[in-house]
Parts: sequence; C-alpha cells; structure tokens
Amino acid sequence: RRFLRTLVTLAILVPVAVWGLIDSPTSYSQAQTFKNFESPQVHPLALTPDGTRLLAVNSPNGTLSVFQLVAGFAPRLTAEIPVGLEPVSVAVRNNNEAWVANWLSDSISIIDLSTGNVTRSIDVGDEPTDIVFAGSAREMAFVCVSGGASLLSPGMTVDRLGRGQIKVFDATNPGAGAQTIEIFGKQPRALARNADGSRVFVSVFESG
Repeated sequence: RRFLRTLVTLAILVPVAVWGLIDSPTSYSQAQTFKNFESPQVHPLALTPDGTRLLAVNSPNGTLSVFQLVAGFAPRLTAEIPVGLEPVSVAVRNNNEAWVANWLSDSISIIDLSTGNVTRSIDVGDEPTDIVFAGSAREMAFVCVSGGASLLSPGMTVDRLGRGQIKVFDATNPGAGAQTIEIFGKQPRALARNADGSRVFVSVFESG
C-alpha cells in the first residue's frame, strides 16, 4: 500500500512539476511581448534604387532593418539602425539616404545608409504615418501627419485637433523647416506620387 501511495503521489506531482517548468518560460515570454499603441504600418518595406538593399521597419524594436540582396542568395541582415518609437514607414531617397516615419515619437529619422547612422531627427507633429519624395530629383519630401494639429501650437483652435496635415520639406536642406498643408479630413494614412514626381496623392482614413 505504501508503495502504491508513493507511486500515485509521484504520478500526480511529476506531471505538475514538468508542466510548471514548461509553462513558466511561456508565461514570462508572453509578459515580455511587444505592446503597441495601434500603430499602423503603412509602407514598412523599401528597396534602394540599385536593388542591393532591402529596408524594413522593425516596429517592436524601434529600428530600421537593412538586408543585403545578392542574386541567388537569401536576404542577409547587415544592420539594425535605431530610429524612433514604433516606426511605420520607410522611404528611400537614393542609394545612401532613407527617411523613417516614427509614429509614436512624432518624428522623422533621416538615415545615412552608407554609415548606418541617423544624421537628423525632425519633430513633425502628432503621429506621422508616411513619406514620399517628389520632384524630378526627389528634392521634395512630403510627410503625412495623421494626428494633425496640437493644442500646444500657438494660435491653434480646438477644431483643428486631429485634422490631417502634410509637411513638405526641402530634402536637400531638411533643417530649414517645412511648409504645412492642411487636409480636410482626419487621419490621412498613405502617400503616393505619379511617375514623373510632379503630383502627390494622399489617402484619408476619415473625411469631413
């Protein structure tokens, strides 16, 4: 009887202990998973014009992933470049320059791909979602700002809060400031341009 009781006790306790060992890392891992703020990835991938690098925003990590592309081989990760919080879009201006929209940081990160460094960070307003380059030489940068105006802006009225905006930068001199285009709609999300770069289009999530 004593042997049977011992056997039954072991039969109960051993599976429980094993389950605990297996389950504990899983529970810990789930507690450490990425918690986002409903950031909308818009254009998370981009290729450099020469086709040698694939860029991908890594929203949970707050980085831009750079992959080397070689014919006949799988993409090879060569860099993780820290940008802002929850990057959602990347746009390539040329083989050595990319711009990243950081949705939670309310900023744009300008990256030198030859060195893998952020050369400039620009505050653009609440919740930037997309970037597109226009002009014959991609000299104009259009940034979509979905959150729109801020109550902290001088002279801003409450009814502008949440309205969409487009910020237009001189890509050759981004530190010179931006022109602001007000959008008659809320939460503009995506930008596109025509083939010759003479026109830019915006997709609005909610009109009115």
